[in-house]
Amino acid sequence: MRFIDVLSVLSKSSPYAVSTENKYPDLNNLLDKVKKDLYVTMPIEQKVKEVISLLNDRPRQVFFLCGSSGDGKSELLVNTIDQAEEHVRFHLDATHSFDPHENAVQTLDKLFDEFEQGKFSLVVGINVGMLGNYEQEGRNTLFKSAIKAFQHNKTEVAGFTFVSFEDYPKFEITPNGVQADFARKVMARITSPDSLLFKIYQRESANQLDAESQRMVINYRLMCLPEVQDVIVELLFKARLVRDQFLTARGLLDFVYHLLTGAGYLFDNLFSGGDNELADKLVEFDPALLRTKVIDRFLMAEDLKLENRQFDLFCTEVAEKYDLPSLSNPKSYIRLFYILKNSELEANFTKQFQRDFVQHLLSDYLDVYRVHVFFEDTLTCREKLKVFYNKKLISALRLYINRNAPQLSNKQFLVAQLENYKIAAQLDIKPDIAAIKANKSIKPNTFFAHLKVGGELLAVEVNINLFELLDRINAGYRPSKNDRSAVILLNEVASKIALIARESSELLISSESAQYKFSQDDDYIEAEEL
Repeated sequence: MRFIDVLSVLSKSSPYAVSTENKYPDLNNLLDKVKKDLYVTMPIEQKVKEVISLLNDRPRQVFFLCGSSGDGKSELLVNTIDQAEEHVRFHLDATHSFDPHENAVQTLDKLFDEFEQGKFSLVVGINVGMLGNYEQEGRNTLFKSAIKAFQHNKTEVAGFTFVSFEDYPKFEITPNGVQADFARKVMARITSPDSLLFKIYQRESANQLDAESQRMVINYRLMCLPEVQDVIVELLFKARLVRDQFLTARGLLDFVYHLLTGAGYLFDNLFSGGDNELADKLVEFDPALLRTKVIDRFLMAEDLKLENRQFDLFCTEVAEKYDLPSLSNPKSYIRLFYILKNSELEANFTKQFQRDFVQHLLSDYLDVYRVHVFFEDTLTCREKLKVFYNKKLISALRLYINRNAPQLSNKQFLVAQLENYKIAAQLDIKPDIAAIKANKSIKPNTFFAHLKVGGELLAVEVNINLFELLDRINAGYRPSKNDRSAVILLNEVASKIALIARESSELLISSESAQYKFSQDDDYIEAEEL
C-alpha cells in the first residue's frame, strides 16, 4: 500500500475519522492497524475510565461525556466499551437520529424514557450545543433538570455524572511556558520511528517516486523534526488565543493530513488555508506577509536574481538533508526559514530573520498573563503590573473614553455629551493589587485585570485581542467595527467606568469657550467657573 493511501487514515473524510460502537479494528487490515497504532491517550481518558468503573458497581447511573464535534468522544468511549459490564448501555453520538422519522432530540427522549423504565446504566457522548438543545426542547423532565444544573451551575443531580472536554484544555499556560501535550503527542506518534506509518514512509522513500509522492515524503521528513513540530504547536496556540480556535482530535489529525498531502510543501501548506478549520486560521500568521527590512531585502534580491553565497550554501544544505529542491517562489523560502528558525544548520542563513519572526505580542501577553494568574508578591512582579496598568490599560481606557474630548486631563473622564457641552468627572483609577493577589478565577486563555475606579472595584477580562487593541489605542489608533470582540469588551469596561463616574460628587461641564465645575456638598451644589 502506498504512503498516500496510508496517510488517508488522518483525513476527516476518511471512514476511520469517526468510531462507532460496532466498529472494531480488523487487525488483518493495514489501515486499521495504522489507526490503532496512532492512538494517543488523552488526559480526560483516565477520568472516563474511573466513571465507567463506578457505573459497573452502581446500576442505573447516567454518564454524559460532553464536548465539541470531533474532539474524540466516540473514539474514547469505544475504547472503554470492553471495560463496561453488560448493564451499561452506550449511546455514542447524541447529535444524530437513527430513525428517519425522528430528530436527535426525539431520539434522546426515547432513550431517556427507556432508561427510566429499565435497569441499565447509560453512557451518552454529546456535544455541548446538543445539551442546550435538549434543555430547551426535550420532554424528559428528570434529564432536563440534570442538564440545566450542569449547564448553568456546574452542579450534578444525584445519579448523573458529567465530564467535559472543556475541563481538559489542549493548551495550558504555565509559570514556565505553554503546555500542549496532546498536540505534541499526536505529532510525535505520527512521526515516531516505531510507528507503522514511519516504516511505510521508509519503504516508500527508498523507491523511485513520482513528483506528488516525493513531495509527501519530503513533507513527512520535515514534520519528523522536533523543531518544526515546535513551530507548528506555537502557531496552533496562537490561533487558539487570537481566533479562539478550539483544537479537536479529528481537526488536528486532518490538519496534519493537510500539511503532508496538500498541494505544496509543508511550509507552504501551513499558511495556504483550505478545507480545514485550523489551516484557515493560520493564513493571517503567514511570515511571508511580514514587512520588515530584512525580509523585503531578501525578496527583492531573489526577484532580481542577485547572487548570494550564504543563501546558496543554505539551499545546498537543505537539499542534502531533506531532499528539498529549489523553490520557484521567494515567499516559500521565507516560510521555510520560519519553520527552520529553531534548527541548527551549518549554513546559518536563517539567523538574520530571527528577530523578525519573534512573536512579541504573544510573549508580552503571556508575561502579563502570568503575573496575574501566578501572582508573586515580589518587586519584579509589582513592577510588571505597574507598567501594564499605568502605561497600557488605564492609559488606553482614558484615551478611548475621552476620544471625543482630548482636552481632558489625565484623571478626567467623559461621562456624556449634550450638543456642544461635554460632561466629565474627576476619577482616580489604579490597579487593585489585593484583588489580583486574591484572584481565583483562572481561565486557560484570558486573565482578569482588577481596577479600583473611585471607590468601586472593577474586574476586566483581558484576552490577547483586547491586549493588542490597548497597544494600538495608545499608539493613536481609533477602534472600528473591524476590531470585533475586542471592541465589545472595551465598550463594556468603558460603560461601567462611565456609570461609576456619574456618581461622582464633582462634575466638569465644558464648551468651546468656557468650563464649569459643579461640586455637591451635602444638600448643596456649588458652581465654579474655571
